[in-house]
Parts: sequence; structure tokens; C-alpha cells
Amino acid sequence: AGFTNVIHLICDNFPQYYLLVPGALNLVQSPSSYHKFIDMGVPKENLQIAGHWVSEPIVTNVEADSKARLDRIEKRKPKRLLLPIGGAGAQKNYTLSFIDLIKNKLKNGELHLFINAGDHANIFETLKTELAKQGINYHVVSDWNTLLDFCKTHSFDAKVESKIAPVTIFSYANYFEAFTTTDYLIRVSDILVTKPSELAFYPVPKLFIRRVGDHEAASAFRSMELGEGTTECREPEHAFEMVKLLTEQNQILQRMNECVIRNARDGIYDGAKNAVEMAMKLL
Repeated sequence: AGFTNVIHLICDNFPQYYLLVPGALNLVQSPSSYHKFIDMGVPKENLQIAGHWVSEPIVTNVEADSKARLDRIEKRKPKRLLLPIGGAGAQKNYTLSFIDLIKNKLKNGELHLFINAGDHANIFETLKTELAKQGINYHVVSDWNTLLDFCKTHSFDAKVESKIAPVTIFSYANYFEAFTTTDYLIRVSDILVTKPSELAFYPVPKLFIRRVGDHEAASAFRSMELGEGTTECREPEHAFEMVKLLTEQNQILQRMNECVIRNARDGIYDGAKNAVEMAMKLL
């Protein structure tokens, strides 16, 4: 295409040759990924560690949000779980089983579950049917302004804590809104329940559910390394046990938030900012 100064951001933590752009400055998110690429023969001048790719509002507020989560733990507030359905919608059956396992905790107010169904209309309909069958009350958010109002009303620094339905489903026709919603909801959630995708690098306590591709295992390992993610729960029953561990033994979730704060102070989550700074130096 005629470009001469190219910076390429690698999102995956499992090194593979096809992820690279020859001749470009390829930026990775972790030291382990860097060292493995070097072992594969990638020239050092074409490779550098930048840090994690994290959206600006999240990384800017990471310490304040983590301290708010610690305060919520101290006050024994109901835990808010955020479960985004990935781009392929592959977690449908796992999600339905997971809901069945936590239904009593949802009904008695111990947990609140936010599900970002994205633009998967079929999953949205399936979720509504399942929740109705289980007798679990739910609320639906399907437009951008309602999402913004929801996040404002339920923000950690809201002066009055508003009532939340046991389950809130977010569903959109627009892909951008579907994708971006997760970034907004992270800031009002206590635990992110996700497969080890790009979200594995976000600064929030994470409960990892079953991966879709084997390459994603390396991303879960990175989060565990940093102390802010669980092991990968291959089965819904394992995820349920992990939920009980995180919500009934506060010290574990406290430690995860403390690790997030420490990592943020060490610049671990500043990858996007660092990438822009590196690009500016090439001008």
C-alpha cells in the first residue's frame, strides 16, 4: 500500500507467524509473547512490548474504579457479574447452564448479572425464553441513550444506589453499540465473566469461562500471572464454584483488585497510549 512507517498492534498473546507484519514495528502486550516471538526468529528491531490494549476511559479511571470495587466488597454489596457474548456467539449453551446454576443467587439478590448479547438476536430471544422459564426477572436495554442512563444510574460513585433487576440484557441491532457496550459496563461491574479473548487484558477482576480457540489459553495465563484473573473454567459447574469462591470469600476478590491497582501503577495497561507515543516518534 506504500506505507513506510507501520506500527502493528498484536491482540493475541499466543505467538504465531501469521499475526506479524513483516517490516513493521510489531507491538505485543506481554513479555512472554515478546520472548516467544524472539525465539521464533523475529528481528528485535521489528518487535517491542507496549503493554495491554485498553480503552482510554477504563485505563484512566482504573484506580478509582478498583478502589470503589474494594469499598463494595467491604460493604458486602451484591456482586455485579458482566458476561459479554463474543462475536461468534459460541457461549450460548454455556451461558444458559451458568444461569441455571446461579439462579438462586440471582433471585435472592446476592448477584446481579449483566449480559451483553450484542447483536445476536437469536441469543437474545433464547435468553428471554430461558429467564422466563426459570422465573428470573430481567430488564432489557436496547438503545444507546438507555445504556448511558443505566451506567450513570448504577455507577460506583452514584450517591443513591438504584434497584437493579436480577438480570439485565443488553441487545442491539447496531454492531458498534453492541461491541462498545462492554467497555461501558466494565466500569459498573465487579467481575467480568469472559472467555480469554482480548478482554483478558482489561484491568478488572476476571472469571474465565471456556475458551473457543486453543490459542486463547495464553491470554488467560497472562491474566493469572498478573493476579487479576482466575483459571479457565472449562465447564459451567467449575465457573459456579469460582463464583462462590469470589463472592463468599472476600479476600480473594480483594486481592484481585489490589493486583489491578498495582499493575496500573506499573503501566501494564498503558499499551494503547504507548503505541501512540511510539507512532508519534516516527513522524
